[in-house]
Amino acid sequence: MISLVYISSTVGLLRRDELLSILEKSRENNAKHQVTGLLAYFDGNVMQVLEGPEAGVMEISHKIEKDTRHRNVTVLLTAEIDERHFPDWRMAFVDMNDEKFIENPAFSAFLNEPFTSEKYKNSPSFAMAMLVSFKESLT
Repeated sequence: MISLVYISSTVGLLRRDELLSILEKSRENNAKHQVTGLLAYFDGNVMQVLEGPEAGVMEISHKIEKDTRHRNVTVLLTAEIDERHFPDWRMAFVDMNDEKFIENPAFSAFLNEPFTSEKYKNSPSFAMAMLVSFKESLT
């Protein structure tokens, strides 16, 4: 199995109904490929982790790279894993525009910089740690 973390920017801000539609389709595709993960969205920035069999993760990653709703797709981290961080989530979703995240001091530092900043590019493990912390806050 592998874990892949990427960041991207959306072409324009996405409305909540658009995000939910993307999420629904992602869950279908992920289930078909035995992939799990988490997608975080904030003001046109996307950070996502995909976990599962290498072939499935890579196929989904290639679809994302070709998706015209994304630009500047940058893979931060690809690693072999023995077990999943997100085993029960075909695709969890965190809309960090939600007030519960904006007002939470634990997450405010993450929201001060776009996901596409050099901070994440230079320290890919920081991105994974952030996604895992979001998971822990949701469970």
